[in-house]
Amino acid sequence: MKGSNIMRNDLSWDSYWGSIDSSIVDGWEKRIGVKFPRDYQKIVEKYNGAYVLDKEAYEFYSNFSQSDATHELGLMHALGGDVDSVTETMEWSLEHKPFGFPSELVSFARDGGGNLLCFDYRDNKYNSEPTIVLWHIDGQPGSGRELSCIAFTFNEFLDMLIEE
Repeated sequence: MKGSNIMRNDLSWDSYWGSIDSSIVDGWEKRIGVKFPRDYQKIVEKYNGAYVLDKEAYEFYSNFSQSDATHELGLMHALGGDVDSVTETMEWSLEHKPFGFPSELVSFARDGGGNLLCFDYRDNKYNSEPTIVLWHIDGQPGSGRELSCIAFTFNEFLDMLIEE
């Protein structure tokens, strides 16, 4: 898999909560101590709590099921603003991490099954292009089956999105 430096422009995004100022994203980076991928920042600034309209699924090899799987992206965590769903926020995600969840993972979306899409900063918390992993909510921490590698970069992950 090879990452692309250009964000996919055929995706249609929307949000329940509108846009946010870039200073909110900067504040989260400082609070967590990481650097988000630039294209993720662009999406969440324009679509706080983003969801994709037409290509909402991705295919990958699941360490949890030990087979190929298709999951939906779900809703990206809202970073601030007037959000009426507390559980769909970055704040909630950070304060309610599952048991055994590595501190170097930063959840950015939750799918319909409760699984968490995450930026993986375990190798380098200053990497602005972290690997994308899926935390399987039903996986046993430490088993090697609780995490699946999805993509090596955020743009590579976006390139994987398909219609279901």
